[in-house]
Amino acid sequence: MDDLKKYVYIKNILSKDERDMLFNYAKMYNAQNKCVFEKHSALLETFEYGGSLTDSLLVSKKKQIEQASNLKLIETYSYWRLYKKFSDLSKHTDRDSCEVTVSVTVKSDLKDWPLFIDGERIIIEPGDGVLYFGNKLKHWREEYEGDYSFQIFFHYVLENGKFKDYKWDKRELLGIGISGAV
Repeated sequence: MDDLKKYVYIKNILSKDERDMLFNYAKMYNAQNKCVFEKHSALLETFEYGGSLTDSLLVSKKKQIEQASNLKLIETYSYWRLYKKFSDLSKHTDRDSCEVTVSVTVKSDLKDWPLFIDGERIIIEPGDGVLYFGNKLKHWREEYEGDYSFQIFFHYVLENGKFKDYKWDKRELLGIGISGAV
């Protein structure tokens, strides 16, 4: 990836069948109350860190992501979140195990919910993703006006970079995750 680019837009990371399966999984996950609800949030957005299903995608999509970005990567973790009306994503940078982040739109009831990276507004079409340096570039989303938006994040570190020790986010195995609602 050219150092002058803020991001790389990657088309068709997830097929329609994969997106449908993932969305059904998230709805069932939420309906089965597999979440630990945190008292401080009224939104109760369902999420999962490092689950077996999405960590499997983290591994299987790595080659495609490497080819699109011209980077050599090591998997750290996946994360998905089912955002709801009034959700937002505060302006932030990620921790070092998110050196390389790929934000993928799975499904949304509104067409446009832009991701902002270093001030640039980006619309991610369903199935597509945006790769950026999550631990360096400030990124955010403004308040969501629809009913739901399902996003998956694939996190990696550079194979020969200073954060390569974050392999699998220092977990014993991939697929050992945490679920909940925020």
